[in-house]
Amino acid sequence: MANIIFKKTNLFLNKLNNTAKIIILIMMIIMVPIVIANVLLRFLFGKSIICSTEISKYAFVWITFLGAAIALKEDSHAKVEFILDGFLKKIKKFLKLLNYLTIIGLSIIFIIVGIKQVIATLNICSPYMRFLPLGYIYLIIPLSGFLILLFSFGHILELFKKEKVD
Repeated sequence: MANIIFKKTNLFLNKLNNTAKIIILIMMIIMVPIVIANVLLRFLFGKSIICSTEISKYAFVWITFLGAAIALKEDSHAKVEFILDGFLKKIKKFLKLLNYLTIIGLSIIFIIVGIKQVIATLNICSPYMRFLPLGYIYLIIPLSGFLILLFSFGHILELFKKEKVD
């Protein structure tokens, strides 16, 4: 029964991870041509696209926050593994658990502060793109915090599943 729950949870987290990757791809598809066009226009004609800086900045922020969540899910953040290698299995597992619990605590802060920021900026529009409330841009803070929270729980489940298999 626990194995089925673990598999379904892992499948759900993988789908969330893939969705985040698709959003990053979309942001890159939007950002890269705009930046290239802006550079060419500025170089060739001395003029630039008015909102290109905002679009690229907002897309980059979304890419960064989603990328951090994906890196956590895929366990690809920069880390110093050789320090953990010197510990016994139980201590190593405890330190990993402590690491994920710390990340969960920080992700909860991201969610709470992010929601407050979204609410505070929903009525403020972007300087050049007047149709876009800044709250939608800041939505990535609680969204990435929620993804990080879920991915951390997934890693904790994996730690305890490995314990039962070992």
